Amino acid sequence: MPATLVSAFIPLQRRGPDVAEYMARARALLALDLPKILFMPAACIAACRPNAHAESTTLVPFETSEMAAEIPMDTSWELPPQRGEGHDTHEYMQVMLHKTAWMVQAAERQSTAAHLLWVDLGLIHVFPGRNPAAFEAAVRHAVQSEAPPETVVRIAGIWPHAGLTPEAVQGPARQHVLWYLAGGVFGGHPSALRRFHAEVRAELAALARERRCTWEVNVWALVLARCPALFAVYAADHNPSILTGYASACQLGAPA
Repeated sequence: MPATLVSAFIPLQRRGPDVAEYMARARALLALDLPKILFMPAACIAACRPNAHAESTTLVPFETSEMAAEIPMDTSWELPPQRGEGHDTHEYMQVMLHKTAWMVQAAERQSTAAHLLWVDLGLIHVFPGRNPAAFEAAVRHAVQSEAPPETVVRIAGIWPHAGLTPEAVQGPARQHVLWYLAGGVFGGHPSALRRFHAEVRAELAALARERRCTWEVNVWALVLARCPALFAVYAADHNPSILTGYASACQLGAPA
């Protein structure tokens, strides 16, 4: 059975693409005649609907206030010092940290789905020239790929991670972004995605106690270090391989 695509759009007040630019990036994914569930504020649905393939797209109203159930948006919390000023904001990180929660919500909405696949709504930006044909082909290949085993989450890895320990991750995760795992594409069976989300929530609780905020990939790196068997990692980089590699599950080698 083909995977069900899941994504979200939350407009942010930060340095980076504005709403019009981001919606232009999203158009290629929205137009695909593939089953997909997209979360976004009710105010954005009307603007999004004309670009979405009507029969295959479920647009779910989701307000930013709902994210506080996972991690509060408290601007007094400490951010990593090595970040993009004006880009890597509290609000941005709060949205990124909600990806696993959206996957669980999608599984609840579509209870018969055995394979859910998260793709960042604007992921076409990693394709040279933002080529819509190449992007569409990669999405279709990923959606039609064999689902990973029910106990694992398939995800791209950029840095080698073999032998990674929580102790090796905790300090750097407070300082700068970690690319052991990429955040733009991941998928699996609902049971594995619920486990992933539960482990993320455990890490978020620790962040809340310390009044810290960080990128989702840093939190996921901590989960990877504690629970390596939860993941089937394939080698990728910040280019089309994040998506084109999804159909494989080649493990990265030992850390340098």
